[in-house]
Amino acid sequence: MKKFKRIGIDLAKNVFQVCAVDHAEKRVINKKLRRAEVLKKDYRTYFEPKNKLSEIECQMINHYLNCEEYKYLSPLQIVPRLLDEKEIYIASESTFYRYMRLTGQDPSRAYKETKALSQA
Repeated sequence: MKKFKRIGIDLAKNVFQVCAVDHAEKRVINKKLRRAEVLKKDYRTYFEPKNKLSEIECQMINHYLNCEEYKYLSPLQIVPRLLDEKEIYIASESTFYRYMRLTGQDPSRAYKETKALSQA
């Protein structure tokens, strides 16, 4: 992958002129691109965040969300209990909720369980 010192784009109505210069001030790219071509492609570079959860952390979150002891508790209750009882910190409460949304679990499960228990 080439590294550029500068990238210049001349934005016109239908044609964009793109020019890139490397560290030796040598022109590396000089292209004319139609507006439709630019909009079709996604030129952004994607990177993985440094604080992304590892596979092991995801498995631990899944384990504690679904184990019998914490099955009907919300993440607002699970995270502090893990800290108090087992001295384990895996992730924040919001990360637990995000993981639940990603895996299709119901974030309001604690409310439903307490409501069902109170009606019985």
